[in-house]
Amino acid sequence: GTNKKPNTDFLQSSTIELNESGYVVCDPFLRTSAENVYAAGGVVSYPYWRTGKRLTKSSWNIGMEQGSHAAWNMLDKYVPYGQVPF
Repeated sequence: GTNKKPNTDFLQSSTIELNESGYVVCDPFLRTSAENVYAAGGVVSYPYWRTGKRLTKSSWNIGMEQGSHAAWNMLDKYVPYGQVPF
């Protein structure tokens, strides 16, 4: 397996929290630690409701699903992301 690192170095000096592996830490609504900033896709670390553990999954369909959830939440719909990882 290849040990890939997300391309988040440009966020190092921002208020967006990154975990020790460089992933953007989000809540279930894909909000970051910065006010009104959401994230989606392969750079996100999000809590998985079944286990309580944080997941980082990267695939085109997860990015699309998370993008939709982030957009709904930007519109105050409050739809938590909790798809079953596969």
